[in-house]
Amino acid sequence: MLGIGISGLIFITPGIYIQYLLGINSKISNSSTLFFAPIFGMSIYGTISLLFSYIIGYSFLKLILIMLIFNVSIIILNKKYHYISNTHGNTNSIPFSYICVLLSASAFLSVLTIIYIYPFISNNALFINEMIFDHAKCAIIDSIVREGLQPLNPYFSPFGNSLTLTYYYQWYFLASQLKILGGLSGWQADIVMTWFTSFASISLMIGIILQITKARAAVFLILLFFQNHLYSILCWIFGQRFQNFFCMDALRDLEPIWLQLTWIPQHVFSGCSIILALFLCSIALSRATSNIFYSAAIGLSIAAAAGSSIWVGGIALALTSPLIIVTLLLSKIPKDNLLRLIKISIYALPWCFIFLLPVLLAMVGVNSEFSKYYSKTPFPVTIGLFASTNLIEKGTLLSNFIHVIMFWLQLLPLSLGLTFIIGLPALLLKIPQNVEEQYLKKLMISSAIGFLLVSQFFKSVILNNDLGWRAVILPDIILMIWASIIMSDFIYPENFKIESKWHFSSSLLRWRNSISMMTGMILTIGILSFIHTYHLPVPVYKIDEDTLKLRQRLFLQKDAWEIVGQYVKYDEIVQSNPDGYAKATPWPANLPFALFADRRASFSSPEFVYAYAHNFDDKLRKAHYQLIQNIFSKSPDINSIYKIRDELKIKALLIDQFDDVWNSTQIEDSGVYKKVYADENFKIYVAD
Repeated sequence: MLGIGISGLIFITPGIYIQYLLGINSKISNSSTLFFAPIFGMSIYGTISLLFSYIIGYSFLKLILIMLIFNVSIIILNKKYHYISNTHGNTNSIPFSYICVLLSASAFLSVLTIIYIYPFISNNALFINEMIFDHAKCAIIDSIVREGLQPLNPYFSPFGNSLTLTYYYQWYFLASQLKILGGLSGWQADIVMTWFTSFASISLMIGIILQITKARAAVFLILLFFQNHLYSILCWIFGQRFQNFFCMDALRDLEPIWLQLTWIPQHVFSGCSIILALFLCSIALSRATSNIFYSAAIGLSIAAAAGSSIWVGGIALALTSPLIIVTLLLSKIPKDNLLRLIKISIYALPWCFIFLLPVLLAMVGVNSEFSKYYSKTPFPVTIGLFASTNLIEKGTLLSNFIHVIMFWLQLLPLSLGLTFIIGLPALLLKIPQNVEEQYLKKLMISSAIGFLLVSQFFKSVILNNDLGWRAVILPDIILMIWASIIMSDFIYPENFKIESKWHFSSSLLRWRNSISMMTGMILTIGILSFIHTYHLPVPVYKIDEDTLKLRQRLFLQKDAWEIVGQYVKYDEIVQSNPDGYAKATPWPANLPFALFADRRASFSSPEFVYAYAHNFDDKLRKAHYQLIQNIFSKSPDINSIYKIRDELKIKALLIDQFDDVWNSTQIEDSGVYKKVYADENFKIYVAD
């Protein structure tokens, strides 16, 4: 709760005043302020705080100073430059009770996402869901707090020296602020930031809905949030015959937004930052705005998107941008309005580049002392079809053509359910009620289709970084908004007077009962799929004794790492067995190190080291791994013990009862490491 309170303070407060400065709200009490404030604060304040922390250093006092300077500056600018809003949204007429209900619903749905990934204790054992793998990156949060910016790689330290982290880390930087200000652990800060990202995402969708239509549409958004892909539940019901009929494997689907939030909240935040930029562009097109402030806001939003996900906010957005530009040029937009947006966009470029610079430098930077060990890597994206059917394996022109068509007719409906089935037609059929909605609709159509094309035709060449299922985040959010709007209008039409709101409204109304029945059926199947998929990380079946002991030891690791901290300084290296807990999760991540340690490792796990040092010399990386494996084997070699101290500069070793070396005395007999702690579960050795 402390972390949630801090996140609300540091992100929502500046978010309210940023909107006031931009003229989106004519008064602070406007209800839409609360729905847009979280994403404004994360995107704009978060990006600014990143650059200034990079320049002046990162500590508790300096972070407080940055926060004060930012908020005071926004207040001063508000008094001097604020102008009256002429927004056309519906937010001014919404009762305060509705606002409270919708915000509470956003908070509750966000709790569902973190409960799904929260480590759960049962029988004195620690249980986790498989998506904890991505949250094991919380070691990055510890690295930023420990060593500042640019972040150093917490997973790999060749020759005992640090590598800069070549990773898009802005979301983790925002989470690190919670750790610094609230004294949270790395994984606690990650969990809180996941909750706040979910809250900001759902609030943003509700805020846009309120700008377009009545508040009741947000209720349908909540129902759609509970939707899960239809394919998994249909396979469960009908079995192998269903899979064979659709020529698909059970796991070939695109995940809905709630599941994306549990896996990769940083990429969802990136998608929301892009939607925020589209929203600001629609305002800039529809009315006279201050070029400086809107340029800054749009540039900072794009910088936040790219800084948190180079896949969503960088590569996918860059590939989609030509389609967005062509759509605007072909639209009947008044020349003055289009020129105004072009000018604002040009001014936004330096804002984006300057405030993205810390992340760019980290991604392209190479430690000079290790330059000879780096290999040239190919561009991380290549052209390739998303594996939506098994027809692609035939390789014929006809099978590939059918495969491409079935991505839209089969995979997207079965993966995204009502979000796609109703959302895409709604986006195309909606008649804008004002110019702002008209431009927002055009921007969203081109963005949604563009990102879906990226998902279909572009692939990543880096392990576990597939571009397809990340790029679908943005269209999923957009289509969920418009699906909610059309469901609200046609399920509860106001005296059937909706002819001015939708194309083909007479035909839709004529078939309203049938469409409503089909919608209800698909909605029900989607919710059943959610119930089938969603589960707490507590075993409902009897697990074997060895697995239970392993998870009980995993639970004890937290105390063990706290004891390690008594013997090892913040900047010294601690090594645990990189293979020790491979059976505790479907992924080969060394969970204890990632969740509980706040020190660097010489080698954390093969997959993590590859992901965060993929362009480092492969032979050296493997040799490093084999050397450490030897230390945790039944009979460590004496030369290896000397090497890890003298060459890898490992200060301490944490030995677990499950490690093969547990019954060996060769480490202490070598005289290289001294045993400073031992109990029935763990031993700690520190180099003399």
